Amino acid sequence: MNRKDYFLSFISIIIIFTVVQFLFDLNKQAILESLGQAGFMVVYSVVGFAALLCVIAQFSVISKRLHDFNKTGLYGFLMVVPIINLIFLVALFLIKGDIGPNKYDTVGEVKVQ
Repeated sequence: MNRKDYFLSFISIIIIFTVVQFLFDLNKQAILESLGQAGFMVVYSVVGFAALLCVIAQFSVISKRLHDFNKTGLYGFLMVVPIINLIFLVALFLIKGDIGPNKYDTVGEVKVQ
């Protein structure tokens, strides 16, 4: 995954989560009045699940970008460490990946069954 694809994926995931959160915040009072406390908690849980899906998608994109550097996706867990995550994010945006195939490259791989 090159820098452009990473950037577009990263921004897309953030936009999707922001829209979901914005719509929930915008309609929070209406949801509470129409569905009651129990219904509100269900909707709140759905928004929380959407946030979890966005985090999983973000780690997947980070892992693919790390594979472009010929590094394991486990380095993606550095994103949960404060300050280091900012440096790491800038590096993922700015540093070019390895040129040519690497051990994570699957381009041209053909599996015979």
